[in-house]
Amino acid sequence: MKSLLIRNCPIGDIGAEAVGKMIRNHSSLQELELFNCGISEKGGQYIGEGLKTNFCIEKLSIGDNNLIQSDVENILQSVFFNTQYNQLKESNRKFKEFAHELISECIKRWASTSSFVADKLIIRLQHPQDELDKQIAQNINAGFNT
Repeated sequence: MKSLLIRNCPIGDIGAEAVGKMIRNHSSLQELELFNCGISEKGGQYIGEGLKTNFCIEKLSIGDNNLIQSDVENILQSVFFNTQYNQLKESNRKFKEFAHELISECIKRWASTSSFVADKLIIRLQHPQDELDKQIAQNINAGFNT
């Protein structure tokens, strides 16, 4: 499943909790839409928690719900991280995987500017999804140990 689109359906916070659990470690979902679903602050927190360990969702619509600004910002940061990280990895693939050291350095600098990015990166690299994640983790760890 690459997309989950729920529009104008009153799933509320209970439904948001189920979605948050489902997306937690989902490995193929790229798009999530929860537009006008009666989700409030608690439901926004569930979605945010699920996104902490989700690294695939790059497109998200959660408008017309009753979320607090800080939850919206955390949700958007997670989606932005996923998008940027995956684009960096795709750039590496285009260069026949010779760019992983440069990408590692770029990611280290990015993480140094944001504790949110650093925290999400730690989670990501503790559970590498492919060989490139492993190479990036090794390069980043080597850089921190020198």
